[in-house]
Amino acid sequence: MDPRVKKQIIISSVFILVILIIAFGVYFFYFRETPTCSDNIKNQGEEGIDCGGPCVPCELKNLKNIEISWAKALPTQNQNYDLVARIKNVNQNEGSREFSYEFQLYNLNNKLIASRSGTNFILSREEKYIIEQKVFTPETPAIIKLNIGQTNWEKISDYNPPALQVFDKKFESSNEIPIFGRASAIVKNSSYSVYKSVKIAIVLFDAKDEPLAVNLSELDKIDAGQERYFSAPWHFSFVGSVAKVDVETYVDLFK
Repeated sequence: MDPRVKKQIIISSVFILVILIIAFGVYFFYFRETPTCSDNIKNQGEEGIDCGGPCVPCELKNLKNIEISWAKALPTQNQNYDLVARIKNVNQNEGSREFSYEFQLYNLNNKLIASRSGTNFILSREEKYIIEQKVFTPETPAIIKLNIGQTNWEKISDYNPPALQVFDKKFESSNEIPIFGRASAIVKNSSYSVYKSVKIAIVLFDAKDEPLAVNLSELDKIDAGQERYFSAPWHFSFVGSVAKVDVETYVDLFK
């Protein structure tokens, strides 16, 4: 090959290589999109797509939302309603120390007539009642909804479900004015731990498994191996016959 031609080829190749390096540098620093944790690409040392490494752990990213089984509005007195919903956390290892929720009541024309907001916690694999009492509404609610806000999940270190048992559950009508009836039960702590501030939810059902009335109670403390009796009164009458008394205890293990 002619030496001059060979030299020209080498010079041209070097020139093209320099142009490509400059073009790549311009693209890399000015036009290339910066990797993020929401670009749907497994990059920047991620363990999965947009999770792990510098992003949220994959086990947290793939968590499921709190499930809502049902929500009801139960009439009490003076145009007040008690609201109750059944929710479930299907995640195996994560719970939430605080999530927000809002009950919304609508009339037949789908107009919002009342609402009540609150916060609660939920443990991993926990199913529980959410109860709000004495919600005033000027109209009879036709539709009730429960909306759950942003839920921040986290693991509970050394997690063991609270070992609380409830037995001898019953509801009795009362002639003790102004008490219409009273629910009672015994709570036993079968663990080696002391539980403080044990929340108690009581839901009365009829023979068709429809909720009739709800109530709330609390035990300030229950020692390891201890049994505690509690009762919760109703100061108003409700329609229907009680066929089942459901009592659940909740312990905030995040505290």
